[in-house]
Amino acid sequence: MNLRYIEKYLPFGLAFVWLLSGMLHSGNLPRFALDICRYDVVPCWTAAYLSPLLCSIHLVLGAYLLSGYYQQPCMLISGLLLSGYTLAMVTALTQGLNISCGCLGTLSPSISWSHVVFNAALIAVIFVWWLLCRNGVKDVALSKV
Repeated sequence: MNLRYIEKYLPFGLAFVWLLSGMLHSGNLPRFALDICRYDVVPCWTAAYLSPLLCSIHLVLGAYLLSGYYQQPCMLISGLLLSGYTLAMVTALTQGLNISCGCLGTLSPSISWSHVVFNAALIAVIFVWWLLCRNGVKDVALSKV
């Protein structure tokens, strides 16, 4: 499998996720603020400010990734943002909290370790993509297994 497919389609896949998340959350910002508060990582009074901010970041990241402009910085920001979300999930799981992940508004399932593993794998792929593109490595092929 050639990395050109990953290089080409991963940003579009992430764009879809960020745009969907941003649109679903923008329709119910108080619910998103409540989801943020339930993680017990930041003071609840900040959730009212974080919910529209994060929603806007999701929409802007999605739009830029979809457009093809500033893909490398947007992929880096996506990886960092997803790392923060994953760290919040790990913190909540270790505290024994049984809460919604908040990823897709009311469609979100409860957090679990499988979410953490999935996010970690996605973060790894994002950072490999970013490093390869940053270093100009375009013709690296994955070995056929």
